[in-house]
Amino acid sequence: MKKRHRNTLIKNRVELAKCLHLDEVLQYLVQCGILTDVTVERITSKPTRFSQNVAFLTCLPTRGPKAYGNFLEGLRISSQEHLVDILEKVEISNAISTKTIASATLHATILSNVNENSVCTRNQPTEIGKCKDKNDTKDGHSRLRVQNSTIAFFNETYNSSYKMTTKPRGYVLIVCISRFNAGVGLPDRQGTDVDKKNLLAIFEQINYKTILVENCNKSEMERQVKHFAQMEEHRKCDSCAVAILSHGSKTDIYASDGRRIPMESLIKMFDNVNCPQLQNKPKIFFIQCCRGDNMDQGIDATDGPPTLNGETSDSCNSTMHSITADVDIISTASKRLPTSSDMIIGYATLQGNAALRNTRHGSWYIQVLVKKIAQHAHEMDLLEILTLVNSAIKNKEGHSTGFDSQGSKEMSEFQSTLCKKLFFYPGIVQTEKDQLQYI
Repeated sequence: MKKRHRNTLIKNRVELAKCLHLDEVLQYLVQCGILTDVTVERITSKPTRFSQNVAFLTCLPTRGPKAYGNFLEGLRISSQEHLVDILEKVEISNAISTKTIASATLHATILSNVNENSVCTRNQPTEIGKCKDKNDTKDGHSRLRVQNSTIAFFNETYNSSYKMTTKPRGYVLIVCISRFNAGVGLPDRQGTDVDKKNLLAIFEQINYKTILVENCNKSEMERQVKHFAQMEEHRKCDSCAVAILSHGSKTDIYASDGRRIPMESLIKMFDNVNCPQLQNKPKIFFIQCCRGDNMDQGIDATDGPPTLNGETSDSCNSTMHSITADVDIISTASKRLPTSSDMIIGYATLQGNAALRNTRHGSWYIQVLVKKIAQHAHEMDLLEILTLVNSAIKNKEGHSTGFDSQGSKEMSEFQSTLCKKLFFYPGIVQTEKDQLQYI
């Protein structure tokens, strides 16, 4: 076994001794010719799991040059990928440090106070790889089908909602960063291909034309988003959408070259000043990334309904009066547009917190989002759908032995400046003669 692999095992010896489940790993190593049945029997004869793990870790470095690689593969086969992540994180960090590059880590461990050119090391990843979740349906929702709205539902709701009848409804730009340049300290995002495929499928079903951009650096991402925002095709459509999947920090998105782009600057490209083609039309954003490094461990629920004291109620009433006065003033003003309006932004997690991602089934947020759109787009507006997404995310819980993600929680959120209800009306288009028809 190579010296760097032995050192990696030594540095993680306590964690491995506590967390290893050896049964499948041992049999896989026997199959590969790394261990013999006699060696396995000697290891498993120890009285406790901890002592068995210690005996195994003592034996493994003596089993030849292929032992380390086969051990990692055995961990993957036995669904202990979180331990692979721990070991590979140390290897990457050690390799980079030998090249005099400042601290790095395998996962997106970006703290809110780091600058554009540095990455800080942290004990645990901010975007978890394998998180087993009792509420995870494991299918990735890739086969979900959107139900069509009825003409009767359209007639009941259309007057109070955004016009959403063009074919296509609009264009959607999906920016998916799954691989990062070597040396930037950011790991590849396993599982994001599932998110990408699910978003492509669900948007196509609700009649959007999709544009996919993958693994672009900072300048290319900015160029692609700006080009998309300025497309003349938006004038003929009723809306647009943007989905960004990457690592992130408190306020920024990371491109493939490890450089940061403020989320606000990307969203600003679609405001009423920079994107006149979409004035008064809904602009939808879905942001799947960490917004900090805090791992939400949750809190035990208490019994009983929440209460409001009199002071709070009075304060609310006072606020309502002032809002009413503002509305009266605005209603008499000239018909100018604010700089930014008609937007809705869905975030995978609250600011300051990590976002959770399953390496096989995709991120929690995108899994739930596509499922709720498929189930309810024919009968609910987007605000209602995103409220259901929040509810589903609230009830999920992460399980990944040996990480801060054990028992971890996530809470998605959305911000809206929509001025009407936003129904997708799947299956319905309006012809040039203003007649409705199914597509």
